Amino acid sequence: MATDIATGMTDIATGMTDIATGMTDVTTGTTDVTTETTDVTTGTTDVATGTTDVATGTTDVATETTDVATETTDVATGMTDVTTGTMDVAIVAVLCYSNWLNSN
Repeated sequence: MATDIATGMTDIATGMTDIATGMTDVTTGTTDVTTETTDVTTGTTDVATGTTDVATGTTDVATETTDVATETTDVATGMTDVTTGTMDVAIVAVLCYSNWLNSN
């Protein structure tokens, strides 16, 4: 009977240790759930921010494409202006030469 009591006491001590371990596991599990919930919230925010960044980047690309087209048009206009200006200078030179010839 004394052996049974000693075995029972050992079993009780083991059970108490198991309960303490289980309580620690529950605390750790609760902390893990909280951490994972925070990670999901952070990840969701990151996805939303990334989506906004992609939309902004797409708008920026469209704006830059328009700017390039505008600048291309401006260059073409400038080239036309240079051609016209060159012709104007040539006409003035011919007129000046003609006047000089007439005066001599």
